[in-house]
Amino acid sequence: MAINVLLVEGKNDQAFLSAYCDQLFGQDYVGVKFLTPAEVPLESDNPSGDGWGNLINNLPIRLNQLTSGDIDKLGIVLDADYNGANQGGFSARYALLTGKLQSAGYIIPSVAAHGSGDIFTHSNGLAGLGLWIMPDHQQDGMLEDFIATLITDRQQQSLLSHANQTIEKLPFSLFDTALHTAKAKVFTWRAWQKTPGLSLNAALKAGILDKSATPNFSEWLETLFNSLRFTRTNPL
Repeated sequence: MAINVLLVEGKNDQAFLSAYCDQLFGQDYVGVKFLTPAEVPLESDNPSGDGWGNLINNLPIRLNQLTSGDIDKLGIVLDADYNGANQGGFSARYALLTGKLQSAGYIIPSVAAHGSGDIFTHSNGLAGLGLWIMPDHQQDGMLEDFIATLITDRQQQSLLSHANQTIEKLPFSLFDTALHTAKAKVFTWRAWQKTPGLSLNAALKAGILDKSATPNFSEWLETLFNSLRFTRTNPL
């Protein structure tokens, strides 16, 4: 049985991307397992929390599982964040990840597959490894910027625009505007739904978010996991 894993930064990403793949592959697929950094194997000596830094720190554990055959195919989805802050920005985050992967034997091209997502081959013939940096594998940003592209309904776009205007007119901001404006905008938009605070996965299932607006990400997932239909299994 194929064991396919997508590493994500945290629980919100996990729930949303699980719903996204339900729509993409159908609910009878096996398993892409959506694992956060905190869900390291029980034998790990270094339990951690979630977040992009812990995802990278725990990557050797997952690469060892790929080498041993405990994982058949592996993909990574994490945020680019923003240039100049905490090793952020697409170029810096890409260089950090690919440096780790190159050290593990993966062949890294001289130029990233901008906008399409990368799938790297291994020098020893191990399974390819996929990398997608949110929002679009070429620009700075995060999951919430990706979410904004899925809001295609005019009424919902109007709400999102009004959320942005509201944030711009705040008398002061307690959040870091350089890092978290997109997050604040999408969280505000979610607060104004029929069910205030509607989760991203629920919004996708309800059709408020339109998966067809991001064909490149869907094509990357389908290529990485070969468009197979699987059966869900429990996390590693």
